[in-house]
Amino acid sequence: MSLLNTSWLEERELDAPALAALQLERFHEAMAVVRRALQRFVLRAIGRAVAADDVRRAERPLQGRVLLLREGGMPWTRVVVDEMPDVLLVVYPESLRAQYQLRTVPAATGSFASRMDLPAAWAGLRDDQLSAVTGVSDAVFCHMNLFIAGARSWKARCGWRRWRWRFPLPPSPSGRGMG
Repeated sequence: MSLLNTSWLEERELDAPALAALQLERFHEAMAVVRRALQRFVLRAIGRAVAADDVRRAERPLQGRVLLLREGGMPWTRVVVDEMPDVLLVVYPESLRAQYQLRTVPAATGSFASRMDLPAAWAGLRDDQLSAVTGVSDAVFCHMNLFIAGARSWKARCGWRRWRWRFPLPPSPSGRGMG
């Protein structure tokens, strides 16, 4: 904000009324910047709260191990890491492309380690190769680091659910079995 203060170079040729007018103009500029920053701060805080509620209410098939989100782009990580110890995978629409992502849950907020990895056999596979391995007909890719995979349709989530038979999920951290 101090960058909006007048400088000696601007002030040196001004009389008192002109200097006061310039300082008032800069004050109004600073107020506009602060107002915009506060609006963005409040909007983001509201967005986090709404997203957290949506995440908490989302469907959790496979005895709570998978979280299905209907909207992409929302911040889900903190809620899942802090409040949902059984959730290992999250499925959501990708914000910018016509794709649906399958994402592993980080072991802790900010961690690159996951509660579980996707199967090693999927690493780096794309399209038909990944479809053949997963049984998901419109599979698109699996990252080499096994933390994210994608498919072209929401319907693919039904295919992802079939992993239970091909890809046994580890025991639940809370002690609940797969049933």
